Amino acid sequence: MVPLLREKLRAIRPSPWVQPDVSAPLQTFMGRDSWRVAIASMLLCRTRRIRVEWVMLDLLKRWPGPEYLCRADAEEVERVVRRCGLHRTRARQLIRFSCLYLGDGWEELQELPGVGVYVADAVGLFCLGCTELESKDAILRAYVQGD
Repeated sequence: MVPLLREKLRAIRPSPWVQPDVSAPLQTFMGRDSWRVAIASMLLCRTRRIRVEWVMLDLLKRWPGPEYLCRADAEEVERVVRRCGLHRTRARQLIRFSCLYLGDGWEELQELPGVGVYVADAVGLFCLGCTELESKDAILRAYVQGD
């Protein structure tokens, strides 16, 4: 896997949100924004896409960037992510991830909370075009293969 370095991820100029399409991975509609792709990928872990789509729309409407989610009330974030399950854990993880993402205390994305192999692969693929995947996720692999 190619290291997902802070400077590289922050240099990407994100494009605007695009309305999701059921035929492509949800992360493709995050506009190459590494924070949004990571948040969507964290929510997609153990959750069906149909639930995450609605949660992402609501989440991004309320907190459009890490600087906003970092200052969010955990109970309010819990209410928004409830449909994805594990709402208490996820809410706190998303807030903590966002706060640390803004800081300079990390070099590689996987150092941040909630970022495992799947999230790192998704960010690498959809933001940097890296097709070398460590994740065994069928959706990511099918996207790389063009299926």
